[in-house]
Amino acid sequence: MADELVSFLRSPDSRLRTLESRMTAGFESLDLRLMSVESKSGSLHDTISALRDEMVSHVDGIYGRFDRLESEYHSLSAAGQRIEERHGSET
Repeated sequence: MADELVSFLRSPDSRLRTLESRMTAGFESLDLRLMSVESKSGSLHDTISALRDEMVSHVDGIYGRFDRLESEYHSLSAAGQRIEERHGSET
């Protein structure tokens, strides 16, 4: 009877060790997965940063073209006014 009691009392300890080892293995697996996700998110952040820099560069180029077009518009508008003034003074 004493042997059965000792066996019964040691059994929960054995079960707890088994549970603890399974939980430790599960947390190690989870840690590996989280490290993988972190590395992928870092790579994604780098890709998005590069894309953002490229887009800003394109927008800067577009604004540069708008500035040149606006300058050309003002030059043509002034030239048109001079032509109209000359034409008006000749008649």
